[in-house]
Amino acid sequence: MRAIYNTITGEVFPDSRADDQPIEGLDPTLLVMAIVQEPAPAYDEATQVLEPTEVADVGTLTITRGWNIMPRVLTAEEQLAERRAQMAAAFDSLPVPVQAAFYMTRISAEAAMDRNRFDIARALVEAQVVPPELESVKAGILAYFPS
Repeated sequence: MRAIYNTITGEVFPDSRADDQPIEGLDPTLLVMAIVQEPAPAYDEATQVLEPTEVADVGTLTITRGWNIMPRVLTAEEQLAERRAQMAAAFDSLPVPVQAAFYMTRISAEAAMDRNRFDIARALVEAQVVPPELESVKAGILAYFPS
């Protein structure tokens, strides 16, 4: 496979010739280059994404198409779902009597989170009155909300 590379702009165009024969009358700023396609590397789709790369080497007349593995950026909806899951896991790991004490606060906080009102959710948890032995549990739950 070949492509035409513009040495001035860096643009790459498909080669219109299917027979791999030389292109007559080609502008000297345009080079016919071979395309080398690297295979996609293994990556974790949950936390990473593949970004295509293209590097032109005028000396060897090749364009290498490869990949960069980049961290996956979560959407706002994914961030909300992750934060809710973390908070739910924190609540669910508590003993049942403690879960009962936080139950209404949990429901209200999740409803606020659904509306992207983390400030309200945090205020609800902060306002929860708990005995001294549960203050560390409350602090752990608050860790899931931005200050």
